Amino acid sequence: LAAVVRQCLSVRSAGAAAGSAHPLLLRAVSTALSQSGMASLERACESTQVAVSGGDQLLRYELRSCGSRSGASTNEGDGAGAGRSVVWEASLEVKKVQFSNAIFCRAADEFAEPLAMEFGEGSSFGKRCLLRLRMAPEGDP
Repeated sequence: LAAVVRQCLSVRSAGAAAGSAHPLLLRAVSTALSQSGMASLERACESTQVAVSGGDQLLRYELRSCGSRSGASTNEGDGAGAGRSVVWEASLEVKKVQFSNAIFCRAADEFAEPLAMEFGEGSSFGKRCLLRLRMAPEGDP
């Protein structure tokens, strides 16, 4: 998986040598597309935390280039070119299915009691997030 991410990023990374991904971009994408990245996003969003018992968990991570960007306009060219940076979208999704019990904790209210509930066949719960990443060309702020 790491080799595929490196290869994907190296195709169009601004500020990197031909055939290599910029180290800062590689670190940002690797962190986002991981279990710790998903946990960080859950904390940052202050959404209800859910812990399930039993069932299956489905994870989906996607990384795609959204073209290059120069100033305020977006260009869908093939390369970053001089003065341009490539915009990347990292998509994270988790879906929990067929679980028997769940505990819900409201992140914004530390004094609220957790809510435990029983579930049956067909139960499902999911979260999704989309991150946009852009590496500014060298010399740009």
